[in-house]
Amino acid sequence: MQTTKRAVAILVSVLLILPSSALSQGRSTNDWLMLQRLTSGDKLRVELKQGKTAEGHLISSTDTTLTIEVGKVTRDINQSDVKKIYLVFGKSVGKTVLKGTAIGAGTGAVFGAGLGEDCSKSSGVCLSRGGLAILGAALFAIPGAIIGLIVGTSKNNHQLIYEA
Repeated sequence: MQTTKRAVAILVSVLLILPSSALSQGRSTNDWLMLQRLTSGDKLRVELKQGKTAEGHLISSTDTTLTIEVGKVTRDINQSDVKKIYLVFGKSVGKTVLKGTAIGAGTGAVFGAGLGEDCSKSSGVCLSRGGLAILGAALFAIPGAIIGLIVGTSKNNHQLIYEA
């Protein structure tokens, strides 16, 4: 029974650690019609074939044209001029640090509780489940926060949605 609990704890921990991108399916990036499914106001970064980049908020999209607002200027971009389009999403560094800390602490607590012993029947030195859960949470929270900081400060805050 105790082996089963430990196996379940380890499995849950591994699933929590896996990046969400490893669990999601890939999408086609050569479908211009994908742009019509976006919401007006979504932030986009458009790389043009001439090497220039335009970043702004989506106004509309047709079969051949993308209209974005760059600052206070509306700009129409033809599909034939586009090399890549990214959906830009802002990630707060503080939020990713908190998420990393929470995931690390949760993982550490699960590992600690799985490795702890039932001290009610022991008369010698015993490492209780509760004590090891707290210790594991504290120890795993630190690397979780560091990973959250790295993720939050990385420049991967965009998703490729179209490529010519």
